[in-house]
Amino acid sequence: NNNNNNNNNSNNNNNNQEIAGGYAHFSNIAQDLAALSPSETLEKLEREDPFHTRRFDSQLLEHETKYGRVLTIDEIQQLFPCPRNEERITLPDVRVEQKARDFREGKKGTFLFFQHLRKAGGTNFCSLAEKNFPKSAQPPYYCMPDMGWSGNKNAGYLHSWSNHEIITRMESSGFRIAGNEWDNFDISRHFDLPAVFATSFRKPLDRALSQFRFECIEDRGCKIKDVHKWWAKRTDLWNVYTKTF
Repeated sequence: NNNNNNNNNSNNNNNNQEIAGGYAHFSNIAQDLAALSPSETLEKLEREDPFHTRRFDSQLLEHETKYGRVLTIDEIQQLFPCPRNEERITLPDVRVEQKARDFREGKKGTFLFFQHLRKAGGTNFCSLAEKNFPKSAQPPYYCMPDMGWSGNKNAGYLHSWSNHEIITRMESSGFRIAGNEWDNFDISRHFDLPAVFATSFRKPLDRALSQFRFECIEDRGCKIKDVHKWWAKRTDLWNVYTKTF
């Protein structure tokens, strides 16, 4: 067993060293990709996975298949370690660990702020929240409490409410999750809320095509059936991830 543990630790250390690199390393990769043609960039991303976006999924599947069970939190953290401080892209560290502890301990007024990107798994995330929160802690409309606050007129528009209003209403209602779907995340004030923060991402092309199908193919207010014409009109969706954050 000791030999196995030593081997596992050695493998994990090797994996961590391969993934290490920091801002300069990944900036160089991005600049190299930018010098290629679009088709060459896509081919290289698919072939080499230079940002290691598929590494965790493949290693998780490999290890869980090998052990025949779900990995523990400690084992997952060994596969997917947080970057060392000198390798972090965003410094200083803006995380507030006390907020996370307060939320986990169920402190009154704390909640999960969910930045819901359209057609990127947000409804599934809300369904997951429903399975982990008591019914009294869940806004009745897709995790968006402002549907009730606005008299059933709007949902997912947390920009319309001041921090004080959000805090007061969340605490009085007992809700523990608030979804913000239609407004951008406001870094100038939302980080000041007594909340932990989460979002979900999806491959941009898949996300855009899913929204086209949802709105236009399924006739939800859109009459355009040509995806190219639709995309040319929907400039609000271009670079939606960077605009949101």
